[in-house]
Amino acid sequence: PIKSGSGSAAEARPDLRPRLRLAEFSISTMSSFSSSRAVFLLSLAAVMFLSGSEGADKVSCCTSVTKNPVKDELLSCYEQKPKWGCKLHAFMVVTVKNELACVHPDAAWFKSHVKRKDCAPVINMPSAFEDEEEEEE
Repeated sequence: PIKSGSGSAAEARPDLRPRLRLAEFSISTMSSFSSSRAVFLLSLAAVMFLSGSEGADKVSCCTSVTKNPVKDELLSCYEQKPKWGCKLHAFMVVTVKNELACVHPDAAWFKSHVKRKDCAPVINMPSAFEDEEEEEE
Protein backbone atom coordinates (compact mmCIF):
# COMPACT_ATOMS: atom_id res chain seq x y z
CA PRO A 1 0.00 0.00 0.00
CA ILE A 2 1.10 3.54 -0.74
CA LYS A 3 1.21 5.76 2.28
CA SER A 4 -0.42 9.11 1.95
CA GLY A 5 2.01 11.94 1.70
CA SER A 6 4.70 9.91 0.04
CA GLY A 7 4.95 10.45 -3.67
CA SER A 8 7.93 8.22 -4.25
CA ALA A 9 7.60 5.88 -7.26
CA ALA A 10 10.10 3.48 -5.66
CA GLU A 11 7.69 2.82 -2.83
CA ALA A 12 4.87 2.02 -5.28
CA ARG A 13 6.83 -0.62 -7.22
CA PRO A 14 6.93 -3.29 -4.51
CA ASP A 15 3.13 -3.34 -4.67
CA LEU A 16 3.14 -3.82 -8.47
CA ARG A 17 5.68 -6.62 -8.58
CA PRO A 18 3.56 -9.23 -6.81
CA ARG A 19 0.70 -8.36 -9.14
CA LEU A 20 2.94 -8.82 -12.16
CA ARG A 21 4.11 -12.15 -10.85
CA LEU A 22 0.50 -13.16 -10.30
CA ALA A 23 -0.29 -12.19 -13.89
CA GLU A 24 2.70 -14.18 -15.16
CA PHE A 25 1.56 -17.18 -13.11
CA SER A 26 -1.93 -16.90 -14.56
CA ILE A 27 -0.63 -16.82 -18.14
CA SER A 28 1.64 -19.81 -17.60
CA THR A 29 -1.17 -21.64 -15.81
CA MET A 30 -3.54 -20.95 -18.72
CA SER A 31 -1.05 -22.26 -21.26
CA SER A 32 -0.54 -25.30 -19.04
CA PHE A 33 -4.32 -25.83 -18.94
CA SER A 34 -4.49 -25.42 -22.72
CA SER A 35 -1.85 -28.07 -23.34
CA SER A 36 -3.44 -30.37 -20.75
CA ARG A 37 -6.82 -29.85 -22.38
CA ALA A 38 -5.36 -30.64 -25.80
CA VAL A 39 -3.75 -33.84 -24.51
CA PHE A 40 -7.02 -34.83 -22.82
CA LEU A 41 -9.09 -34.18 -25.96
CA LEU A 42 -6.68 -36.12 -28.16
CA SER A 43 -6.73 -39.03 -25.72
CA LEU A 44 -10.52 -38.96 -25.58
CA ALA A 45 -10.74 -38.93 -29.38
CA ALA A 46 -8.38 -41.92 -29.60
CA VAL A 47 -10.41 -43.89 -27.06
CA MET A 48 -13.67 -43.10 -28.86
CA PHE A 49 -12.19 -44.10 -32.21
CA LEU A 50 -10.85 -47.40 -30.89
CA SER A 51 -14.03 -48.29 -29.01
CA GLY A 52 -16.12 -47.44 -32.07
CA SER A 53 -14.11 -49.73 -34.32
CA GLU A 54 -14.38 -52.52 -31.75
CA GLY A 55 -18.16 -52.57 -32.09
CA ALA A 56 -17.92 -53.26 -35.81
CA ASP A 57 -16.08 -56.52 -35.14
CA LYS A 58 -18.43 -57.69 -32.42
CA VAL A 59 -19.96 -61.09 -33.12
CA SER A 60 -23.49 -61.90 -31.96
CA CYS A 61 -23.89 -65.19 -30.14
CA CYS A 62 -26.61 -67.74 -29.55
CA THR A 63 -27.21 -67.69 -25.81
CA SER A 64 -29.62 -70.64 -25.93
CA VAL A 65 -30.47 -73.38 -28.42
CA THR A 66 -33.33 -75.64 -29.49
CA LYS A 67 -33.41 -79.28 -30.58
CA ASN A 68 -36.90 -78.86 -32.07
CA PRO A 69 -37.17 -78.78 -35.88
CA VAL A 70 -37.48 -75.40 -37.56
CA LYS A 71 -40.84 -75.23 -39.38
CA ASP A 72 -39.77 -73.47 -42.57
CA GLU A 73 -37.19 -74.40 -45.20
CA LEU A 74 -33.69 -73.37 -44.25
CA LEU A 75 -32.06 -70.79 -46.44
CA SER A 76 -28.64 -70.70 -44.81
CA CYS A 77 -26.80 -71.73 -41.68
CA TYR A 78 -23.74 -70.60 -39.78
CA GLU A 79 -21.76 -72.55 -37.22
CA GLN A 80 -21.01 -70.89 -33.90
CA LYS A 81 -18.10 -72.40 -32.01
CA PRO A 82 -17.46 -71.63 -28.35
CA LYS A 83 -14.87 -68.91 -28.84
CA TRP A 84 -14.66 -65.13 -29.43
CA GLY A 85 -16.91 -64.56 -26.43
CA CYS A 86 -19.61 -67.06 -27.48
CA LYS A 87 -20.08 -69.79 -24.86
CA LEU A 88 -22.21 -72.33 -26.78
CA HIS A 89 -21.63 -74.55 -29.77
CA ALA A 90 -24.67 -73.93 -31.96
CA PHE A 91 -25.88 -73.51 -35.52
CA MET A 92 -27.55 -70.24 -36.44
CA VAL A 93 -30.12 -70.83 -39.17
CA VAL A 94 -32.02 -68.42 -41.39
CA THR A 95 -35.31 -69.61 -42.92
CA VAL A 96 -36.85 -68.61 -46.25
CA LYS A 97 -39.17 -66.36 -44.21
CA ASN A 98 -36.04 -64.62 -42.88
CA GLU A 99 -36.59 -65.97 -39.37
CA LEU A 100 -33.60 -66.78 -37.21
CA ALA A 101 -33.08 -69.73 -34.86
CA CYS A 102 -30.26 -71.23 -32.81
CA VAL A 103 -30.11 -75.01 -33.17
CA HIS A 104 -28.33 -77.47 -30.88
CA PRO A 105 -25.55 -79.29 -32.81
CA ASP A 106 -26.86 -82.68 -31.59
CA ALA A 107 -30.41 -82.14 -32.88
CA ALA A 108 -31.18 -85.29 -34.92
CA TRP A 109 -33.17 -83.48 -37.63
CA PHE A 110 -30.38 -80.96 -38.11
CA LYS A 111 -27.57 -83.52 -38.46
CA SER A 112 -29.02 -84.69 -41.79
CA HIS A 113 -29.25 -81.08 -42.93
CA VAL A 114 -25.60 -80.46 -42.09
CA LYS A 115 -24.58 -83.51 -44.15
CA ARG A 116 -26.39 -82.09 -47.18
CA LYS A 117 -25.28 -78.50 -46.80
CA ASP A 118 -22.16 -77.06 -45.22
CA CYS A 119 -22.68 -74.34 -42.65
CA ALA A 120 -20.25 -71.46 -42.89
CA PRO A 121 -18.36 -70.39 -39.78
CA VAL A 122 -19.94 -67.35 -38.17
CA ILE A 123 -18.22 -64.07 -38.83
CA ASN A 124 -20.88 -61.50 -37.96
CA MET A 125 -24.58 -62.12 -37.57
CA PRO A 126 -27.48 -59.92 -36.40
CA SER A 127 -28.02 -59.64 -32.67
CA ALA A 128 -31.47 -61.28 -32.91
CA PHE A 129 -29.90 -64.59 -31.84
CA GLU A 130 -29.32 -63.29 -28.34
CA ASP A 131 -33.04 -63.45 -27.49
CA GLU A 132 -33.76 -67.03 -28.57
CA GLU A 133 -35.42 -69.18 -25.92
CA GLU A 134 -34.14 -72.63 -25.10
CA GLU A 135 -36.47 -75.43 -26.11
CA GLU A 136 -35.98 -79.18 -25.69
CA GLU A 137 -37.49 -82.18 -27.54
